[in-house]
Amino acid sequence: MGLSLDGPGELNDVRWHGTLHRTRRSTAKSHRALRRLCAEGFVPSVIVTLHQGNASGERLPRLLACLRWLDRLGIRYVRLHPLEVENDAIRRTHALSDGDNVSALLAIAELQTQLTNLTFDVFADMYRLLAGRPEPVTCVWNACDPYTTPAVRGVEGNGQRTNCGRTNKDGVDFEKANREGFERYVALYRTPHKYGGCAGCRFFLMCKGQCPGTALNGDWRNRTEHCHMWMRLFEYLESEMVAAGETPLSLDARRAQIEQAIVTAWQEHRNLTVAEAVDTCCV
Repeated sequence: MGLSLDGPGELNDVRWHGTLHRTRRSTAKSHRALRRLCAEGFVPSVIVTLHQGNASGERLPRLLACLRWLDRLGIRYVRLHPLEVENDAIRRTHALSDGDNVSALLAIAELQTQLTNLTFDVFADMYRLLAGRPEPVTCVWNACDPYTTPAVRGVEGNGQRTNCGRTNKDGVDFEKANREGFERYVALYRTPHKYGGCAGCRFFLMCKGQCPGTALNGDWRNRTEHCHMWMRLFEYLESEMVAAGETPLSLDARRAQIEQAIVTAWQEHRNLTVAEAVDTCCV
């Protein structure tokens, strides 16, 4: 069970309910429901979207306080999302700058070390990828195909199977394709950065250009528009691992070999995990 909440009071106003009064009332009801679920033993996970309304400089401390409160309630998992931007109006009104997204996420990463119950899967997934760990990672870290989106299986009112809505930029709810494809990732691996690709990036093995639903110019063939943000977070985790005496795959002498194993598998319509690619190259 999961709830989507961006914080208390005005921090959740982006989830608009017609009027400010009704929005605040609905936010309060959602928080009461969250407390009730925890009290009854049905502890949910929580999705938090980061935007100007809850993670800008003056509001970030309140968001961090809310995350501490979730930890005390016994919440175990919180998923963090940068705001998905569909047009320039949304970008101006609600989206954080890359710098503000980085500041918010690094502050939350630091908070993670102070919490008892709660973990943020984004940091756990990124660490597992950098370490080549066999534990599964979520969603886009698995080279999400925008025409099959394996992590999301939607059903429309007419019974039609659909994909993750984040990849729908054309107003067309495409039916799921019968076979998963990895054309996006082979192309990103080979396309220079200045043309929207990821060629030569030491984090490509882990990041894979990130979510096609946040691709530059709304075109899933490009890397994510949040490239700078994800690179900064990978650099942070990379430095933490080095300080702990570990060698992240981004700095591993076998990185090119491991990348090639994954790219070759994609060309053969197979999707190797990072851990499987590491094992392949160690044989």
